[in-house]
Order: sequence, then structure tokens, then C-alpha cells
Amino acid sequence: MVAIKRLLDKNTIKLKLYYIIIGIIGLILFLTYFRSVFNLSGNILIAFIFFILFEALSEKLAIKMPKVGFVSVAFGLDVAAFLIFGYKIAAIIAGFSFLLDFGRIEKNNILFSLLTKIFNLSQIIITITLAGITYNILTKFFVLNSYITFFSIFIFAFTYLFINVLLVCLAASLSLNLPFMYIFIDNFRGFIPNYALLAILGYLMALVYNSIGIPGIILFFIPLIITRYVFKLYSDLRESYLSTIRALVAALEAKDPYTKGHSERVSELAVEIAKEMGLNADQIDIIRHMALLHDVGKIGILDTVLNKKGTLDPEEKELIQEHPVLGAKIVEEIPFLKQYAGMVRHHHERFDGTGYPDKVSGEKIPLGARIIAVADTYDAMTSDRPYRSALTKEQAMSELELNAGQQHDPRVVKALLKVLERFDPREKEREAMAKAAAAEGT
Repeated sequence: MVAIKRLLDKNTIKLKLYYIIIGIIGLILFLTYFRSVFNLSGNILIAFIFFILFEALSEKLAIKMPKVGFVSVAFGLDVAAFLIFGYKIAAIIAGFSFLLDFGRIEKNNILFSLLTKIFNLSQIIITITLAGITYNILTKFFVLNSYITFFSIFIFAFTYLFINVLLVCLAASLSLNLPFMYIFIDNFRGFIPNYALLAILGYLMALVYNSIGIPGIILFFIPLIITRYVFKLYSDLRESYLSTIRALVAALEAKDPYTKGHSERVSELAVEIAKEMGLNADQIDIIRHMALLHDVGKIGILDTVLNKKGTLDPEEKELIQEHPVLGAKIVEEIPFLKQYAGMVRHHHERFDGTGYPDKVSGEKIPLGARIIAVADTYDAMTSDRPYRSALTKEQAMSELELNAGQQHDPRVVKALLKVLERFDPREKEREAMAKAAAAEGT
């Protein structure tokens, strides 16, 4: 299941009100369903306890996955519990398992931390309830057989995922002030393969339980743990690649002090431009990484050339112009990014075809490269360099407008100008430094 695992950054009034509303609905359902527990006895009661313990353990072993938040295998148990007990008892199992894994309350923000915990408990009870009701309504119109039941499980899984992600993403949208659909679509799509697999395992677990009882629960908990292990391997592998990116950026900044913070600012600005242009979340994520690495090829350039204060001679200029090619070769060694190396290779191409290294023009330049080029140029113009002082924001914007259609894609320049009306990475950086200085002074 999906849940808020940490306090969201902005504890707005709207967010708190949303938490309270979901919390009240969830707690009312929990208390209403709780009476059903007293009807359990014998092996059914023992199975009920086993499900609570296994689901609590599953939540304890939740894994951070890229883009889609925390993933646990508890959904497979929710499916099995629903098929065995019905949605009311399944919701109670999820509720009790959450209480066993309640976690600690943040001392510096006790009220909001408690609201977050209650929200997580409530939203999963609401999710199971709505998914269960949907399943029950659907199956009323069909004569149940094994095929219809199997198909209906995917309807349950789809509804569960839709409601679960919707409730959590709405909280994230209220906190981060990001468009709801931008967060929702990316997360919903990202979870579909995981939930489909876990739905099948949950269905099989229920079948085995109906045949051999409680040992079936224990038997099928093993595949769930194996599934969790596969998720963990994928997460660890991707994290190792991202660590490589961070290490390469750090190495570049150590080599060229004038680029310190440059890669991060270009990345932030490129992401905002991509959002303004309506790119999807996957494209934006790739551009984020490529922008961080756009200058990584400078690692292979001599320090004397990189840090020269005067004008570069033709030979030195030729050396500098090799860095996009060197950077692309480095990116090609990162498996999940190698197909996008062209964004690094072509970020110094010009829209009119007079750039380097390949003199490609217009739409032949990858869109990601065109976006990175504009973000890179803006940040370079507003940075102090050994050979000149920084331009003001207004001067840089005028320069970009002047060269639109020649140096840069006019659509990307237009998007940047709109972005700069609401966002500037340098201003964000200055605010962060001011906050840090204020914190040190207190």
C-alpha cells in the first residue's frame, strides 16, 4: 500500500483540514466494522491474528522506490484477507496492522505528526472499503466462476490502487503546491505492475487458505517476501546509479570551483521548463538527471583550460568543445540513462545549426538537450566567471529573447521566461543560505 512515511514539508491549513476529514471518515468506519471481530472464532480468529501480524511485518519492510514512494507487499495480504473475510474484516486487519507499526511521533510537531498517522490509518480503511464495495457490486451482475472471480480481483486491485494513490497524492499536492494530476498520473502508472503481481499472489493465497487453512497463509507469505526482495534489489541498483551521478557532479565541482551549484541550478531550472512545456513525469525525471550531468565531460578537460581567466586560444577552445562528447561517453556507462546520452552530447548545439559538436539544428536536436541548453545558458549568464561579472536576471532574459531562433529553440525560451516569473533557482539558493545563517545565529 502507499502511505505518507514522513511529515510533508508544508503543514498548510488546507492539508490539516484534509487530514482531519479523512481521519474522521476512516475512524468512523473502523469503529463501525470493529463489531464484526466479535463474530470470529476458532481457526478464523487465528487466521485473523496471523494476517494482522504478517501485514504489520510487511509494512515494517516497506521499500522506497523511485518516483512512486514507499512500496510494501501488504496489498497482497489485503487481497487475500478480502477474499477470505470480506472488506470489513480486511479493513480491520489493515487498521490493526498499521497500529502495530504506528512508529514514533515527531516531538517538534506532535499534532501534525499524529494527524499524519491517523490519515494513513484512515485512508487505507477507506480504500479497502471502496474497493470491496466496487467488487461486490460488480460480482452481483455475474454468475461467479473461477474466471470471473479472477477478473474481479483485478477490478478490486485497480480500485484499491486508484483510491489509495488518489488520497495520498492529494495530500502531497496540497503540501507541495504541485498540480494534482502531475503527481497522480505518475504514481498511479508506476504502481500498476507491482499491484498486478501482488493481486495474483493474494488471490492464490486465498485459494490455498481455503484448501489447507492457516499453513496456506504461512506458505504464501514466502513468495511475498521474495517479491519484496526483488523490489529491494531494483531499488538498491537504481540508488547506486544515482549515487554515481552525485559522485560525478561532486568530482566536477571539486575540479572547477566556478561550477559549484551550477549543475543543480541547471537541473532545477530544466525541470521547471519541462513542466511548463507539458512534458510527462518520466521525461521530466530523465531531464533532471541529464541536466545534472550535462557538464560531466569537463572532468576530462585540463584544469588550466577550465580555470583560465583570459580568453581561450583556438586550441583551448577546441579542447573545451570536447566536453559534450566526453560527457555523453560517461553517461553511456550508466545503464538506465545511456539511451539519453544525446541530451548531454547536444546541449551546446545551436538551433540554427552552428553549434557543436555535430552542428545539428532545429528539431533534430533532442528536446531535452534544447531545454538543458537554455537553462545552462541562463545560469551561466547570471554567474560570475573568471573573465566577466554576472548579468542581472533582466539582462539575461533580454539576451535569451534576442537569440531565440538562432542559438535556442524559441518555444523553450518562451517557457523559461514564464518559469522565471514564478521561480529562480538563484533566489531559492539565497533563501536557503539565509535560513541556514539564521539557524546558526540562534
